[in-house]
Amino acid sequence: MNKICETLNKISNTYSTGKENNNVKIKNNQKGGNYPCIREIIIGRGDSNWQNLLEKIGTASHKNCDPSLGSGKPRMASPVYVSIVKLKDKYYPIITELNSYFPYEYPRYNFQKKSYFIREVVL
Repeated sequence: MNKICETLNKISNTYSTGKENNNVKIKNNQKGGNYPCIREIIIGRGDSNWQNLLEKIGTASHKNCDPSLGSGKPRMASPVYVSIVKLKDKYYPIITELNSYFPYEYPRYNFQKKSYFIREVVL
C-alpha cells in the first residue's frame, strides 16, 4: 500500500495511508472536484475461498442496487471498482472508489447505498 500511495502522490500529493475497521486504505485528502479521480483504495478482509468473495460481491451489488453505483440508462460507469487479489493463501477484495460526479439529468441516487455496498464487500 505504501508503494501505491507513493506512486499516487507523484501525480497529486494528496494521498495518505491508514487503517479503518481492520482494513488497510489509501485516501485522497483533496476535497471537491467535478471529475472522477481516485478517492479511496481499500483492502478488505481475506478469505481462503475466492468463490466466497465473489458471492459476497454479488449479494452486496444486488442488495444495494442504486444509480450511485452506475446505470445503464443513461449510461454511467460505476465509481466503485472491485478486484480480488491472492496473497499467499488468501484472497482479498480491493475496492477502488472514484470521486462521484453525475450529470444534472442523472436519476436520483443514494450515496448511502454506495457506502453500504463497500462496507459489505470489505468486512
